[in-house]
Amino acid sequence: ADYNQLGHFISRLERSADFNRIDSLSISSQESSVEYRAQLVISRISLLKKEQDE
Repeated sequence: ADYNQLGHFISRLERSADFNRIDSLSISSQESSVEYRAQLVISRISLLKKEQDE
C-alpha cells in the first residue's frame, strides 16, 4: 500500500461508528529497498448500545 492508501484507511477509521484510537503508527524501510513497512496499532471502542434481551 502507498501513503495515499494508508491515509484513506485512517480516514475511514475516523468516520466509523466506533471510536478508534490510533495507539501507534510506525513506518520504516531498509536502506537498500524502495519498499516501506507500516505498522498500525488501533484500539476500538463501540459507541453503539446493544439491546438487552428481556
